[in-house]
Amino acid sequence: MAMKKFSKILSRRLGRSGGDDHHRWDAGLQSGLDFHQLTSRRWRSGDDGLALNGENHSRVFTKEVPTYGAGRILADGSEDAGQLCDICEAIDFPRLLDWKPGDARPWVSLAHCLRLKLPDEEELSRHRNGSTSEEEDLSEDERRRRRRREGNLCPWCVFFHSMITTVPEGDETGGADGRDDRALKTKYTPYLRIRLAFERLGGGEKHPLAKSVLFEVTTRNRSLPWGYIVRAAPAKGVDVQTDHVETKAGAGTETETETETRVSRETASERGVGSGIESVTEVEPKEEAESELKPRAIAAEAKVEEPIEEKLNGLVIANVKASRGEEPKVIWGREITPLLDLDLAKYWIDFCNENHTTGPCAVKDRTLVKGLRLIDCEEGKVVLAENVSTPTPNDKPQDAECQSITPSHNNSIMHQNVDYVTLSYVMGTYREDDDDNGNDETLPRRLPQVVTDAISTTKALGYRYLWVDRYCIPRKGDTKGASERQRQLELMGQIYGHSALTLVVAAGEGVRDGIAGISAPREEQLSIQTESDLFTTSLLRPDLEVASSKWASRAWTYQEGLLSRRRIIFTPSQIYFQCQALHCHESLSLPLKYAPGLNFGRVFPPSIDDVLQPNKIKNHIKAYLAKSISNTDDRLDAIRGLLREYSVKEKLPVDNLLGLPLFHPDDFTKHKVVSQTDRLAIALGWMPSRPLPSSSVSSSSATSSHDDLPYSLAIDPYSLIDTPNPFPSWSWLAWRLNQTTYSYNAPGHSFNFNLVDDASPLLDRVSAPPGMEISVGFSDGMVLSWEIDGDAIARKADKIEMLRLKTFCFDLTVKKAAAGLGAKYGFSLAEPVASALGKSATDSIEAWIRRSSVTVLSASADDVPAGQEYSLIGVLVSGRHWKPESTAQQPHGHHHRSAAPKTAGPASTAMATILICRRANWDPESRLIRLGVLNVAYDGLVPVAGEADASVMKGIDARIGEEKKDLRVKLRELDIY
Repeated sequence: MAMKKFSKILSRRLGRSGGDDHHRWDAGLQSGLDFHQLTSRRWRSGDDGLALNGENHSRVFTKEVPTYGAGRILADGSEDAGQLCDICEAIDFPRLLDWKPGDARPWVSLAHCLRLKLPDEEELSRHRNGSTSEEEDLSEDERRRRRRREGNLCPWCVFFHSMITTVPEGDETGGADGRDDRALKTKYTPYLRIRLAFERLGGGEKHPLAKSVLFEVTTRNRSLPWGYIVRAAPAKGVDVQTDHVETKAGAGTETETETETRVSRETASERGVGSGIESVTEVEPKEEAESELKPRAIAAEAKVEEPIEEKLNGLVIANVKASRGEEPKVIWGREITPLLDLDLAKYWIDFCNENHTTGPCAVKDRTLVKGLRLIDCEEGKVVLAENVSTPTPNDKPQDAECQSITPSHNNSIMHQNVDYVTLSYVMGTYREDDDDNGNDETLPRRLPQVVTDAISTTKALGYRYLWVDRYCIPRKGDTKGASERQRQLELMGQIYGHSALTLVVAAGEGVRDGIAGISAPREEQLSIQTESDLFTTSLLRPDLEVASSKWASRAWTYQEGLLSRRRIIFTPSQIYFQCQALHCHESLSLPLKYAPGLNFGRVFPPSIDDVLQPNKIKNHIKAYLAKSISNTDDRLDAIRGLLREYSVKEKLPVDNLLGLPLFHPDDFTKHKVVSQTDRLAIALGWMPSRPLPSSSVSSSSATSSHDDLPYSLAIDPYSLIDTPNPFPSWSWLAWRLNQTTYSYNAPGHSFNFNLVDDASPLLDRVSAPPGMEISVGFSDGMVLSWEIDGDAIARKADKIEMLRLKTFCFDLTVKKAAAGLGAKYGFSLAEPVASALGKSATDSIEAWIRRSSVTVLSASADDVPAGQEYSLIGVLVSGRHWKPESTAQQPHGHHHRSAAPKTAGPASTAMATILICRRANWDPESRLIRLGVLNVAYDGLVPVAGEADASVMKGIDARIGEEKKDLRVKLRELDIY
């Protein structure tokens, strides 16, 4: 009992169960970011910035695969096995790994394995060059075993050394701390620890698989990166219950041939023994149709029925029901072969098809996207989907974008969705002119390797049609197809969401590399063979491996992964499957009916409904801002699909204006009427949620060079994109993440909408300022009222250039301050605004000026004279409790929507979102653009007697003492670009 309690406490303290997109693993336990994992020598920091996935993030890594110590290691006492060292022999690892419930669970020190010296690449090269003719006939794995034996290397030391060693490139002194790639100078001791599944994978102690044994290589305060050590499934023919079929006597209702046929298929696909292509037992077509591909979770009837061949979702399966024994409640390891056997993927798809018929995975009501084009993998040409689908009576109105009408005039005919596969990949350095002789109907003669692999994979999985953006939507620059391209970009959520499966290529640097496991071999899996058992490793958690891929670093792929119903993800080490109900990966085998509740490192949120929660949109924007994109102009196009899915939700849909979310009126509280102005005003208050700097932080930042500024807490992590900027500055689309602000030892960046809560209803008493009016200005010079001309704005095809705001404003003046002896210059905010807003706000404004003025106000700035002034404007865009309790009436003509509470107290404190604007290029005659956003607490907005356009923000709380100051504001009209 004491050990059980200690395990629970340790799990909470370490917070390392596997983590998912919500940083939770079970029973509400909080899981921290995954930086406790040491950096393996297989991974080193890349130069591509950040790769973020949902709410999780990781550095981009490039592969550095060792060629020694990988693969299967023999510790079975055979001739090819090395000699055990005294320490490993005394530990007796085979006995330890044969742990049984009730045995003690010790921490076994592996410190001696760190002292093992493996041959470096130069030695291996010399050995290869000096190979004898006999050695040349050996496989690479056999050569390694011979070298280990000749070097008298202990196999257990080699095995654990390969898991433990974390030497970064150029550092031979030790490991890495996993946070910023600095060498680990302090000593640490790795251990082998026996864990139970519930302690690492969630689900709780009562989960059917809770007692499955996982061996973890760990330290006292962090895990090592290569997963768990797991006993592999017994070889075929061993008298045990498999994941699918009772092999003991008593089945009795099946013929011996039927049993052998099913066992061979199931053993290869789910148990994982001999999962390579060469290992799968070939069967005749008739036998294959009678073999059991259907999951056992739904075939528990004892009576045997005749097999009925069905075609479901493009896959031929057999509906066979037979006597079943209870599935063994065990998690097994699975061997990973260099090339993939797709039978395992087909089994996962079958399970989803058969068991998730009523949930979000279901194919029901998936209508065909209008104008969808698909690659016919059998014919090698591009076809119109409606020409190969089945027309059915249209009993109810459908989304016009998602129903495809036949060329005839019969408008009562619609087309049900045809099963097709979508591809999500990274283009890399492949150029459009690398394709030759392709047109709208035929594919080029020379295809990128990743597309060739996707076509073969699609056919191998039993599907015929494949969607690849490069060949199925008009290309950028095609003026004739520009409008159709735009329409289909907005429908990306439905294109991916309505497909039967998405192939995600999260390996390689581009289309030339092909798909890992199809044309490119996967990395070797570390495993060890004892006299009685094979132990495999579960490899790097899928969420970490995918997050560190080039695929995850790209903007275009973000919505593709999120909005797919089902995905097979190809990583450099294995494949991973996730639908809307379960997730599983190749290196671990378990009965799939028990998979829900366990967390092996889920890559994507659990469901599309979860993705589209209104409070999650800020998280998507935050993640998307960290993605890389080749053309800045494409920043909106690459997320149009996700934005549209938000806008067509049945419950609380969220519209948008150039990416700014317009929250649904039902997400506002304490409002009689929620206006369009209210909705846009809240969206204009986007800001990073960073703590306001203390005086000590700000004073140090004032004397820092510009290069040091990104690491200061006084500056938010976003900078305006250099001109020419394709988007107006008031939209987050015009801003980029400062990559240098983000590292393992720096705070994570954030993104929020001021005064917007995290749970619905999102906005409590928040509205636009009294009397605020907004108009939208277009590139053709037309200006339309946001409140009145909403339909006309939606139909306008011209580019939006500016917003015309009529609201309360105030002027700010910033001066260059004289530098003290030996100090660099600073900035000062002129009175009375400086005293009213306080030191923290002043410091933030100063930092924003430095961030946005590298060419005008450089860090040295000797050429900028002291006393030079820069003018800013503060613009009130949203807030709560505009009317103070003591004020009985509003200014004439100002409509007040939300009444202040009658009781005094903290709840009655007014809050205002202030947009700080500057002139472009700091030219007093140029356009106004966004600089930053402040959140200000005050007592209320009071009208000035006799001045209809003036008010006073009473009692601003600058948090610099007891005294509160007032600030005069005036109703003005200005254009923000």
